[in-house]
Amino acid sequence: MKTIGIGADDNAKFVYQIVANDGVLIKEIKDNLVVYETERKRDFREVIWEIGQREGQIKYHGLNNTIFKDNLVLLDSRMDEIIAETLLYFYRDGITKCSDLVKKLEEENPLNFGNTQAYCYKFMRFLTSVALGMRTDSVWTGKSDVNEGYTILTKSGDILSYNFFNKDYFEDYLLENTEYENVSSSGNNFFQDAEGKIYFVLSLQIHF
Repeated sequence: MKTIGIGADDNAKFVYQIVANDGVLIKEIKDNLVVYETERKRDFREVIWEIGQREGQIKYHGLNNTIFKDNLVLLDSRMDEIIAETLLYFYRDGITKCSDLVKKLEEENPLNFGNTQAYCYKFMRFLTSVALGMRTDSVWTGKSDVNEGYTILTKSGDILSYNFFNKDYFEDYLLENTEYENVSSSGNNFFQDAEGKIYFVLSLQIHF
């Protein structure tokens, strides 16, 4: 029996840049970098929400781990961008269920896909790969380490078994029963580079 999920670690950190015409906003963030990092007086979600309210832009900058990014590229060349958007929905908008995150992607269409159903297809492929053995710290070849089927122990104690002849049912179940989880405050952070640009990091944690 396997545990489905990706735990928050140094291999699953997504980096975003804060861009704003509001000089006061940028100054406030810079002035409070130490506070955010050491005292944690403000909830991380609140800070991200305020950036949007004051017309600041949050742009995905990149994934900090090349192994994990290469694994995602194996699934889809823009998979990291898709996950980066869902992380914003989770931290900024409080959406936790993966099925609801996908619905938000389809509504917002941040990557401007011609067919918005592509988000669901690609995200289910990601979840299935995680369930079948893809990790953040080792190269994923696309080959499953599960041979015949998958057994899931639910929170209620029920045991569910899926074989790979029921691939569609398995993918649907994963989408409806996985969710993003908040990590400790140390898992996310703000920082400033040598040029004075402001960035922040969001950690990915998915659990069944």
